[in-house]
Amino acid sequence: MSLITSALILLVLVRFGLLATAFYAFAGFLLSNFPLTLDASAWYSGYGFAALLIFAAVVLYAFRNSLGGRPLLGAPPLDK
Repeated sequence: MSLITSALILLVLVRFGLLATAFYAFAGFLLSNFPLTLDASAWYSGYGFAALLIFAAVVLYAFRNSLGGRPLLGAPPLDK
């Protein structure tokens, strides 16, 4: 299992760069160290939902920045 993990980290580092590798490590830490559950009545479900909310916020922020000022939905307006 360690060989597969190391190969995946090396693949992300070589193909996508250091920032993507850092986010991969952050996401791995976040999703493995917080209790995730689908049972919303469990006393620890708030911690898991908070971790997922942080993860989603970082992903949405990165997606918004990757558009480079283009509109989120639809085609950009035509220049006249």
